[in-house]
Amino acid sequence: MAEKVARTAAIREVAEDVLVIDAVPVDPPELRWRAGQFLSLRTGDRRTGDTNARRSYSIASLPGETVELLVKLVPDGVGSEFFRTLRVGDPIHFTGPMGFFVCDLSYPGDAVFCATGTGIAAALPMIREVLARADERGRVQLFWGMRAQAELYWVDRLEALAAASPRFRFDICLSRPEPGWHGTVGRINAHVLAAAPAVGDRAVYHLVGNGNMVRDLKAALIARGVDRKRQIRLEVFYPATNP
Repeated sequence: MAEKVARTAAIREVAEDVLVIDAVPVDPPELRWRAGQFLSLRTGDRRTGDTNARRSYSIASLPGETVELLVKLVPDGVGSEFFRTLRVGDPIHFTGPMGFFVCDLSYPGDAVFCATGTGIAAALPMIREVLARADERGRVQLFWGMRAQAELYWVDRLEALAAASPRFRFDICLSRPEPGWHGTVGRINAHVLAAAPAVGDRAVYHLVGNGNMVRDLKAALIARGVDRKRQIRLEVFYPATNP
């Protein structure tokens, strides 16, 4: 697949060690994608000297908007080192868009999105796409798992969507909340399962983010009778680690 080039237009820190990168396509000057797809960036690996090392990042915006990437900086991360030195005006070399974690063409019932961490980058444009469909009436629900209040970002975006559409609701689930948190507590799995009877047996579940969550929640949903092929969509950002 031929490499493409974009120009870094803006870099914003939305939480500690969380960056939003705006990129403008240069070669070619127009980029087409589906909500939920990702780009494979040539970041290089400064540790090994491998200039062709690549890392994948979901496009957090809708087609037709500025290409927006959400980046979590982690110690010694190959992609993180690339973004730590990235400056406005710098080129970004990538392939894609690619990926099959996209919205169904239609939803007979509710659409449930279960995201952890930066998995919100893939989930949010998909949610926006579904809410924009005037011919669908199903509810759209997001469960977003984070650790603490200090790590949160884009809550204003979620609140704006909820205010604009009665079809949408969201639950932010904090696993390590600080004093003063009055929202949902704990990992998202139990909350998703508790809500399953209310969303009905035609709901489609989209699981994105931490591999442990994706693996465990998928198994729990299947055990509840949710059909793996018809009703569960998966995108793993980080491989599962726990047995």
